[in-house]
Amino acid sequence: MEEIVKKEYIEGDETLVFASTSVVKVVLLSLVTFGFYHIILVFSYWKQLKNNFGHKVSPFWRALFLGFSNFALFPIFEKYLNHFNQKVFNPAALAIIFFFCNGANNKISIKTMGMTEINWALEIISWVLLIVMTIIFAVFQNKINLINELNYPQAPKNPWKTSNTVWFVICFLLLSIGYLPVE
Repeated sequence: MEEIVKKEYIEGDETLVFASTSVVKVVLLSLVTFGFYHIILVFSYWKQLKNNFGHKVSPFWRALFLGFSNFALFPIFEKYLNHFNQKVFNPAALAIIFFFCNGANNKISIKTMGMTEINWALEIISWVLLIVMTIIFAVFQNKINLINELNYPQAPKNPWKTSNTVWFVICFLLLSIGYLPVE
């Protein structure tokens, strides 16, 4: 744990944890916001690293450029998970996969933005890329939740709130409207 903590390390320090967030929340909000929730999630991870672990970073910029900052975040997760004997796939490979999926998804979004008709092949590819990116965060969050459940039952929780429901409904409606035929 010492290698990711940038402040005085104290064994059993209850603040040296990431918040527990339901994997269902991560998946649903990531999909319905078409990946925007990834930015919010990465912001919260970096904010916890700054506030709890002593990292001198700007969570805002790290979240905004998550395609790049994941190359730093995922190895930190690996060290954290290894400390608790939780294994995860190679973090550099996951960062590369996320980076290319994100880039490809952005290119598809830009290409389809001006189209008057839906190109279903591109839409399906875009959804598959989004699902892959979401799975990466869901796996990390699942491991964090397991660590908290076993070692830090008092860890902060990020539960499903009324605001999540409101944003889910709004984004779901906007997403649905986007697939309606234009006449």
